Amino acid sequence: MNNSSESANDKSLNYSIHYDCEAEIISLSGKLHLIQREKAFHEILSWFDLVINKEPPRVLLDVSNLYYLNSLGISIVAKFVIRARDKKSIHVVVKASKQITWQTKSLVNLKRIMPSLEFIFSDP
Repeated sequence: MNNSSESANDKSLNYSIHYDCEAEIISLSGKLHLIQREKAFHEILSWFDLVINKEPPRVLLDVSNLYYLNSLGISIVAKFVIRARDKKSIHVVVKASKQITWQTKSLVNLKRIMPSLEFIFSDP
């Protein structure tokens, strides 16, 4: 992943992930029902690890177009936040949508893990 931008998608799972290396933006979109043994699970973990290991000063996680994420997916996002918090040098910003219920209810709980976590909630 040496390019300034990387992406992957799986039409059968209806999701895509895009990583802009220069801007340090990870974008997840579509519908993602993760199961631990699926390719998507390992792919997202790998992308998150790639970003954390680079230790950028700021990372934007854009889930504003991610319409569905099951509890395992939310756990992966929480793991990403924990690893960023443990590095102590990475500021995480999460871009979410006020129109997607799971985002307004579940993502705000990440503040318990990382109080410095910043949210940007987009309006329609």
